[in-house]
Amino acid sequence: MRASDPPQWKNMPVVKGMPHGTAWGLFDSGCVRDEVGTLNLLTPEVVVEAGKEIKTGKSVILNWGLEHVAEPGFGRIRVEHNIIDWRKTQHYYSYEGERGEIVGRGVLLDYCSWAERQGIQYNAMSRYCITVKDLETVAKEEGLVFKPGDLLIVQSGWIKWYNEHDEDRIKYIINGKEYVCVEGSEESVEWLWSHYFSGIAGDAIGFEAWPPQLPRRIHDHIALWGMASTPWMTDRRTLDLEALAKECEAQKYWSFFFSSAPLNLKGGVSRTPNALAVFEGTARLVIDALLRTMMMW
Repeated sequence: MRASDPPQWKNMPVVKGMPHGTAWGLFDSGCVRDEVGTLNLLTPEVVVEAGKEIKTGKSVILNWGLEHVAEPGFGRIRVEHNIIDWRKTQHYYSYEGERGEIVGRGVLLDYCSWAERQGIQYNAMSRYCITVKDLETVAKEEGLVFKPGDLLIVQSGWIKWYNEHDEDRIKYIINGKEYVCVEGSEESVEWLWSHYFSGIAGDAIGFEAWPPQLPRRIHDHIALWGMASTPWMTDRRTLDLEALAKECEAQKYWSFFFSSAPLNLKGGVSRTPNALAVFEGTARLVIDALLRTMMMW
């Protein structure tokens, strides 16, 4: 299926017993059941087009250091640094389905910086909702035009809040019941599908404002679409977008070549993102190697 081929939201096929918008079976090929969902939109042609984003001599690492997760949420244990046998750490390594990497065009919607310019104040440790209208306004100001297969990245300002708070953040994170990010609603779910994003990511604990609320929750629908999501409701896959936002602002350009390659262990159930935004020409060799690999599937 080409990146431009998925049905519009209103024309999504009916899946018996499931809510409207379920993409189960949509990417199946004959008798072969699909395992990677909207990552199918990252075709070799889409990756080639993403390579055109490489214009300058810059690259930005997006991984948030695990040492920062001193107060993990949702009852998780804090990270410990030990020299151990990698075979005993299956939870932190993964080979996700048929596809071990995500490469394509990343687009950053820097809501945090936009809100500051507008004089909008909000608490990152509250259920502050970034609406579709907000996202479209930011995209327009940045001059972004979305393309099928894009990897959508939203900077909510959560890591900025984390960096600006010290001891008092402990009580907020450990006991926190609310977090900022994109509003979970019918409008948001339809908007995400209708732009044919291959994946979504952000700098908050989750991509969706927490706690999610019925009847439409982004968290539910990305599972029904097989959509890749970082952080996917875990603080160990939160992206650090501070440097990326500054680089995009400096260049006045908010799209880039994006790569994320998990540590490889078949059957693993979680991973750090190992994410990189590339603006540099030397990445052409990396792209060529990735494309050769994709052509061999």
